[in-house]
Amino acid sequence: MKKDRFIIVSGLFVLLILSWLYIIYLNRQMAIMNMDAFLFAMPMTPAWTAVDFWLLFLMWFVMMIAMMIPSVAPLILIFTMVNRQKKQQKNPFVSTGYLLTGYFLVWLLFSLGATSLQWLLQNISLLNPEMATTGKVIGGSILIAAGLFQFTPLKQRCLNNCRTPIDLFTAIGKKEDQEHCEWELKMESIAWAAVGS
Repeated sequence: MKKDRFIIVSGLFVLLILSWLYIIYLNRQMAIMNMDAFLFAMPMTPAWTAVDFWLLFLMWFVMMIAMMIPSVAPLILIFTMVNRQKKQQKNPFVSTGYLLTGYFLVWLLFSLGATSLQWLLQNISLLNPEMATTGKVIGGSILIAAGLFQFTPLKQRCLNNCRTPIDLFTAIGKKEDQEHCEWELKMESIAWAAVGS
């Protein structure tokens, strides 16, 4: 295994294990209803503190990492391989860190949005402290919105990019202005991760 591939696989594996250990820890604390446990994220009243908000955000962010790393790992490894070949051929390339940064930014923003939405819904009593909807209308509305998203052009664009990522990796980076091209490639890598998420 190439050194860069080993580093990527090892790093992703460590992140995955740490994320799942935290989720298992939260599950065990919830099972015994230990609300005072270290880093436990389950505000039980509508009046959240700043600590409640950030702990719940941490929970969402760690869950995103734990769930998404297995699905993006193959893409990240392909990206690493393509860029290794580009580097060997003296073509413009970009560090895999930029693609990872894009994914982590998207997961972070999603987690912030999910935490804010959960706070809002709990504050107006549409969501109970156990994160269950308090009425059928809100639950049905969420299900319908998720279903409608499946037919949007954005969903199709995401799928097209996700199904054939190799086209993106080989198409970009072929401009004459090398310095501009490398900067553009870095930004495209971050943006592509956002669209692909």
